Amino acid sequence: MLALVGLSDRGGDRVKAYSHGMKQRLGIAQALLPNPDLLILDEPTNGLDPQGMKEVRELIRTLNAERGMTIFLSSHLLNEIEQVATRMCILHRGELIVQGAVAELLSREEIHVRIVAEPRERALELLRGLPWAGALRDDGEEIVCTMPAERLAESNASLVNAGIAVSSFAPRRSLEDYFLGITDHPDRQADA
Repeated sequence: MLALVGLSDRGGDRVKAYSHGMKQRLGIAQALLPNPDLLILDEPTNGLDPQGMKEVRELIRTLNAERGMTIFLSSHLLNEIEQVATRMCILHRGELIVQGAVAELLSREEIHVRIVAEPRERALELLRGLPWAGALRDDGEEIVCTMPAERLAESNASLVNAGIAVSSFAPRRSLEDYFLGITDHPDRQADA
C-alpha cells in the first residue's frame, strides 16, 4: 500500500517526520488495507500544497481506473471535485439539491465568458444589445458575461465584425459557478 500511495521509500521513517501530505497519503494507504470496494474520503486535499493536491488527485483517479474502486469524496473545494469526480451530488442545508454526471450537469448551465476587447466601451455596448448575453459587467481589465454555449461563436463574430479588436474570448464553465447558481437561488434563500 505504501508503494501505491508513493511512500515506499519512506516506510521506515517515523510518522512524526512525515509532511502533512505524506500523512494524508498514509491515511489513504491504511484505508486501503482491507481492499475495500468503496473508499470514503473527507477533504483529502485539505491543507496540502499544490504538489500534494496533485498527487492525491492522481491517486484517486488511479484507484478508480486501475482497481475499479468507487470513491465517495466529500469536499468544499469544488475545483478539486471538478477535476476528479465523474458523478456528484450537491447538498445545501441538509437537502439534496442535484445529482448526476458532472459533465452533464455543467453542460446545462450558461457559460461565463471573459473578454478582452478594444475599444472596451463599444464591446460593452454591442454585448448589451445581444439578447442572450447576461450578467454583463466590466471589471476594469476584462468584460465578464454569461451566454449559452451555442451563442459563443456568434458573439465573438459580432464583436470582430463590428471592428472591435478581440484579444481574448475565454469561455469558462466551472463547478463553483454552477454550485453558486443553484444554491443562491431566491427560493433557497427564503430558508435562511
